[in-house]
Amino acid sequence: DLCCNMSGAFQLKIRRMTQEDIPSVRHVAEVTWHHTYKNIIPEHIRTEFLATAYSDKSLNYRMRNNVLLVVEDAGHLVGFAEFTPLQDSSEVELSAIYILPSHQGKGIGTQLLQEGIKNFPDAKVIKLRVESRNAPAKSFYLAKGFLPTREYTILIHGYSCEITEMEKHL
Repeated sequence: DLCCNMSGAFQLKIRRMTQEDIPSVRHVAEVTWHHTYKNIIPEHIRTEFLATAYSDKSLNYRMRNNVLLVVEDAGHLVGFAEFTPLQDSSEVELSAIYILPSHQGKGIGTQLLQEGIKNFPDAKVIKLRVESRNAPAKSFYLAKGFLPTREYTILIHGYSCEITEMEKHL
């Protein structure tokens, strides 16, 4: 477990996700997705995506196969990140990083990113995909040293999303 004292009233703890965290992780995903994508992805598409991606079955699978970290502030789960090892063991994907809107801009995402990378000591590259119209996320990743590598379109529950792939050499 990593305990952090940060300036201000935040008392943060970063740790591995457990079965008991599933409802809280689902809540963070729902709040952040609806907040972040309200003007980008239609509500019914967001709702369908969240129901599938954050089902008990999906989260249990992801906990077994990936590194899921949660961050607590004074005992309340306020964010999480998911790191997926890729076939090439020198590469890892940041599959998700979500922080409640009330806790964004306070360095929590940076700490989750740094802590997650520690789980992959052999990794040389960290990759991610971000919705191209998600300007705050793209700015965050650029500030952390990620560079765009390609752009393309995917369908999420039938809705076209513009994706920017980014990577950072470690």
